[in-house]
Amino acid sequence: MSFSASQKNINEILSRNIIYCIPLNQRKYVWGENEWSEFFDDVFLIDQASNYNHFIGSVVFAKKNVNNQYSIIDGQQRLTTICILFVAIINQLYLVNEQAISESYKSTYLK
Repeated sequence: MSFSASQKNINEILSRNIIYCIPLNQRKYVWGENEWSEFFDDVFLIDQASNYNHFIGSVVFAKKNVNNQYSIIDGQQRLTTICILFVAIINQLYLVNEQAISESYKSTYLK
């Protein structure tokens, strides 16, 4: 099996027409308050500084034998947390009557 590495941002990973699956042999979601706090501090730094980049770590995918499906081999905790953050943002947009923006985020990032 061969691997290739490439640098992608979250938008490039989540906006593709890809289904990401977490294999059953991966550990369950275990992030808690410490990990969330550190992650969200980094997210807020990105928002506050126009020239700030944040490396979230590597995320490793393996193509499955089904079209447009990839298994998440490494990085599932981070990617799951990012998706949870998107769900929270989308929910808040609905609550403040921003359905169009909410639907746009949902259709782009949470297919």
